[in-house]
Amino acid sequence: MTELAYAQIGDHQLMAKLTKEFENQLQYSQDKALEVFGQIETEASKVNTLESKALLNYVKSLRYLKMDKVRDSAVHYAKKSYLAHKRLNDTISQFKDINLLYKCFLSTSERDSAFYYASKELELARLIGNKELLGRANLDMGDVYYITRQYGKVKSFRNRALSLAYEQGAKRLLSDAHLKVGQTHINLSKKRTKKNLDSAIYHGYKALSYAKATNYGYGIYHSTVVLTDFLNTSKRHHEALQLIETITNLPQDKVPLNYGYNAPFYYATILKDNKKYEKAKAITQQLLRSTPSEDFSRRKALNYFLSVLYAYNQQPDSTDYAIKQAITASNAQDVVKINAGISQLQTQYETKEKEQEIKLLEQGERLKSLEIRELQRQRLILGYALLVPLVLIIVGGWYLNRRRLKLQLVTEQTENAIKLSELRALRSQMNPHFIFNALNSIQEYIFSNDKTLASSYLVKFSRLIRMYLEHSRVLEISIAEEIEALKLYLFLENSRMDNELCYTVNVDEQLDINQNILPPLFLQPYVENAIKHGLLHKKGSKQLHISFRHNKPDNTLDISIKDNGIGIEASKKYNSNRPYKPFATDANAHRLELMNFKRTKKISLKIIDLKNDDNVSKGTEARIQIPL
Repeated sequence: MTELAYAQIGDHQLMAKLTKEFENQLQYSQDKALEVFGQIETEASKVNTLESKALLNYVKSLRYLKMDKVRDSAVHYAKKSYLAHKRLNDTISQFKDINLLYKCFLSTSERDSAFYYASKELELARLIGNKELLGRANLDMGDVYYITRQYGKVKSFRNRALSLAYEQGAKRLLSDAHLKVGQTHINLSKKRTKKNLDSAIYHGYKALSYAKATNYGYGIYHSTVVLTDFLNTSKRHHEALQLIETITNLPQDKVPLNYGYNAPFYYATILKDNKKYEKAKAITQQLLRSTPSEDFSRRKALNYFLSVLYAYNQQPDSTDYAIKQAITASNAQDVVKINAGISQLQTQYETKEKEQEIKLLEQGERLKSLEIRELQRQRLILGYALLVPLVLIIVGGWYLNRRRLKLQLVTEQTENAIKLSELRALRSQMNPHFIFNALNSIQEYIFSNDKTLASSYLVKFSRLIRMYLEHSRVLEISIAEEIEALKLYLFLENSRMDNELCYTVNVDEQLDINQNILPPLFLQPYVENAIKHGLLHKKGSKQLHISFRHNKPDNTLDISIKDNGIGIEASKKYNSNRPYKPFATDANAHRLELMNFKRTKKISLKIIDLKNDDNVSKGTEARIQIPL
């Protein structure tokens, strides 16, 4: 091995050591973390290896997530790090990258993406055969189900993580898992019974002991604060005070950043419960002095708490002052909310006002048209009328008929307005949903290639989005436009699947594809379902066939979307563990119902589970029939 190769190994080991130091400092000091980040950048510039690039992208992602709070950039660099570690076949680092992506989306409660990456954690941990990583993945999956309020699954995943931690003997994981299980006993219980509280306290003490056994600094602090909460909730105030005082005098560089405010405030609360009002007051006043003036929510909470302490201390003037300060902060907070609400209401009002003007104009024009036609008919009758009584009858009939037409028009306009508003609302929901799915489909492919190739695919994606935006402004598009959009979408999906998808789009030669008869983006959700629920989980050849045919006897456009995927029943099993219901299918069903409203000839849809002679699923077909 050459001297340069030995030097590069040394540089890489130094970067790995600095990366661990950066992860540690992020918990305690952003200034020190920035210093370490600068050292990592300097070291990365010295050696141009894939390992150094992967580590640099990893720490960049951590910085954007934890320090700069820019989630999109954090996701970008985490994916670059993942792709590099995948090329290096470094599965442990791949797991860390996926875990970082999971945290990016969990931080903004984007449950579908968080669920996706938690699932990838489970999959990779099983592949590696590492029980500690599998335990971490189970804890993460439990947190996803917690934000979706599926509490039965939360308990199941957290208990599974605890079992894996004991099997592996991983003490840090044991600390984290015990704490999560303890929180489950309190947070997910309908009633905080003594049994639940005792169980939570038991797991809290276990978490603290395992954290101390490995000198797990963050774990010691975190489990101490949470265990103190368990004890205080159980009205074991003196025990809670003794426990939290073990961490109150720690040096500042040993206090996790996210506890810089919460732990002292909680300490003051426990002091109050132990009737140590003066000390609680001093801590709260110090917190208030360090709270930014624009943080109205925190200032409100602190002042209300101070007013309670002053009241216990029999200081009525100070109590009144603290309450007034809390009310001032609350009012300022309300003003911010009200201004945002006013802006939103103003936009809604202007939109509704314009829609009302259009509706009134349409109603007036329709009424005039109906009156003209009715008058023409009545004049023709009157032209043949020779007798006055007959004329009177016709005039009376005209008057009554005119009233009937007005009532009919009002009813019709009301029904149409309701359906139109529902359709507009539905389309406004489908637009961001489609953009999100399209971005998820191509962004990993873009990040994994060189700039030229990435630019090429970005151009195709921008074309698809521009086409989609143009289509969203009209009620109908041509078959040719829909086919062009579908081909672009399929190209991007296929690139994400490493070109494993074999797809065809066949069009009947006798069909006029320039007819404007298709609702925009009507077919895309069914194609998406075929790929994501039928073909994604299939092993071997993945085929998708889309056909457009003119059915002359019925004078309809017959569309078939057929895949050779796993079928409906198998797909249901895969989706049974998802923490949310797919949006596109329900949205399209609702949209189809609205489009068929007032149609004489309805658009029909059939979903068929294709079977072979042995009654084994061989795919799924969506058949759509649209009257021409």
